[in-house]
Amino acid sequence: MKKIILTTMIVLFAISSFAQETIKYKDNENSLIEFNISTNEYFVKVNNIQKKSLQKDKSIAEITEISENLVIIQDNSTVGNYKNRKRKISAKLNHNISEIEPVLIYKDGIKQVCNGEIIIRLKNEKMIDKLFSNYEIIVTPNDLIENQFVIRVKNISTFNLLKLVSNLQNNSKIDFIEPNFIRLITPHTNDPFFNSQWSINNQGYLGGTVDADMDVDNAWSISTGNGVKIAIIDEGVDLTHSDLTPNLLSGYDATGGNSNGAPSNNDAHGTSCAGIVSAVADNNIGIAGIAYDAKIIPVRIAQSNSAGQWVTDNNKLANGITWAYQNGADILSNSWGGGSPSSAITNAINNAVNYGRNGKGCLVLFSSGNDNTNVAYPATLSNVVAVGATNMFDERKSPATAYHDECWYNDCSGGSNFGAEIDVVAPGVFVYTTDISGSAGYSSGDYKSNFNGTSSACPQVAGVAALILSLNPNFTQTQVREILETTTDKIGDYTYTAAFQNYGASETWNNEVGYGRINAFSAVQKALNYDNTQSHYITGKTQLTPGWREFYRISNPYAYATNYVWSIPSGCTYHYCWNIEQGQGSSSVIISGGSIGTYDITCKIYNGSTLIGNKYITVNVQNPYNGGGGNGGSPCEPYFSGNVIYPPIEDDCNEGFGVNNTSENTYFKKIVIYNFLGQIVLETKEQQGTDISHLSSGIYIVKMELSNNEIKTKKIYKE
Repeated sequence: MKKIILTTMIVLFAISSFAQETIKYKDNENSLIEFNISTNEYFVKVNNIQKKSLQKDKSIAEITEISENLVIIQDNSTVGNYKNRKRKISAKLNHNISEIEPVLIYKDGIKQVCNGEIIIRLKNEKMIDKLFSNYEIIVTPNDLIENQFVIRVKNISTFNLLKLVSNLQNNSKIDFIEPNFIRLITPHTNDPFFNSQWSINNQGYLGGTVDADMDVDNAWSISTGNGVKIAIIDEGVDLTHSDLTPNLLSGYDATGGNSNGAPSNNDAHGTSCAGIVSAVADNNIGIAGIAYDAKIIPVRIAQSNSAGQWVTDNNKLANGITWAYQNGADILSNSWGGGSPSSAITNAINNAVNYGRNGKGCLVLFSSGNDNTNVAYPATLSNVVAVGATNMFDERKSPATAYHDECWYNDCSGGSNFGAEIDVVAPGVFVYTTDISGSAGYSSGDYKSNFNGTSSACPQVAGVAALILSLNPNFTQTQVREILETTTDKIGDYTYTAAFQNYGASETWNNEVGYGRINAFSAVQKALNYDNTQSHYITGKTQLTPGWREFYRISNPYAYATNYVWSIPSGCTYHYCWNIEQGQGSSSVIISGGSIGTYDITCKIYNGSTLIGNKYITVNVQNPYNGGGGNGGSPCEPYFSGNVIYPPIEDDCNEGFGVNNTSENTYFKKIVIYNFLGQIVLETKEQQGTDISHLSSGIYIVKMELSNNEIKTKKIYKE
């Protein structure tokens, strides 16, 4: 039965491929990954003589070089389905080129091609020969990941390679298998130049909103990123740039070029990203990075071709990510994306998030893309931070706001990708940053005055994350992400809706700008006062009686808090209503219960205008007597109207208190009384009765050690 099902799948695969000009394969999740086949492009393998011949052929519309012997040719003259077009293009080239393969276009527009390679991870290396017994193969082990291999299958077409991958997906000996697609990635920047660093402190640049920046200059009074390492996973970083070299660490070249993370001559994209993150400050040259005391780890994963596209493959991308987390990176900044999902890339990201930083996890950020459409993979993954771009008017960068932005050669069609997976946004137009030194790079000179798109937004957020992590290196990646997402500015005219209940607070979100635009100052303030649920929570009674006054406090007051805003329910039982009797604005309050039911008492904690904590406690208000508790509260929680506290006696509540108990011959071995702020106001030893007449009215906690070695705690309200 299994063979019948498999055969049927392959037939459908072939029909779909040829008749409908699409091609599909099954991925590791048994989902169908579908591509359109380009109608006018062909991936061909050539020698130098053939390539020169193609370059002279005027009937070829365009040639895009992938590598020395791999090119994509564009021919607009042939029609029909792919099989017929391939035959015609081969005849047109006098059959000199035998290897012609389709160019595959994923739904996000990224072009991918197969070059006979598969990535596979096995439970047992010995299975390779058995699995590929019918093929001539070359096996290359992955130096970074155990039991993972790149297998080159000789003389296999794209169609047959995808069939092979689909057929092996359900083999129990295989952890995952996928084509090692060559990808022509468009780096996530698409715009030119202007001279400004308005993302740090905007003074109304180009008439923009003064507060559209990230308040980075204010954040520098608290943190500058010292001790944090950020991997720029890109096409390399200029290792000789005077504004970067003091902050550069040893890097890695996943393309096999042994460049230590340096780019080729004009591949300047990674250098511009690095400058945004950590260009050196106070050195009388150039610019200052967002986290100018952080260190940069350059990781090269691609190189640009003549069309400005990145040439790379799944294996190189995954290895760059893997090497970065294995070699000490705290934060991984990725200003790239697009194309079909990849198990190799996703696994590398998962490992970085789960196992980086000795188990605390690396924070992984990806730019969302610049096509004004859905967020591009890998930014779609739930465990990465997807970053979109804003302009200096605090708007999502889009064609609708193009009159605020620059347009590249009058093309204003690009926009920051958005949708269900977008997390945050950051400045992404007119960003002043570093270029490759000298005449190489984007232009002559050491700086680029207008590095734009989500490529420039992603390192902005990476820099702010470094400011956070510098304050507490023990933060997990989840905690850093929480701080980033809960301290944003809710910008523009966007409608933010409640997205989820998390971190003790309801976060709001919008599908164009996510949780909002990053605010560095708010983020570092919250990092200083981080709302750790292990040390900050509300203490107090969870069972109340209408009218009874209860003492609630934050268990561990925040060191930098300037205001505590308590919120209570509304409603009354008879004439007993909810009320904050005392303490609003402080870490401790007296609250009287009102309407019967289950409610939350909340406390929002602020440092200035920045929310640094949000706690709640759930209480159940019940009336044990039909008439309600009244101002006297429950008989078990009486007002205390006398001036002397005596050791307790047994009564209906089993903890009578405040009655002269001399006949019982019981005394206090020790008694400590606390006020509602938790401060000790009285402490005595070995007394039959303790005078409290000098204490002012209010709530007190009395802790007693009795002569019979019992320890009791009692709350009183002294009139």
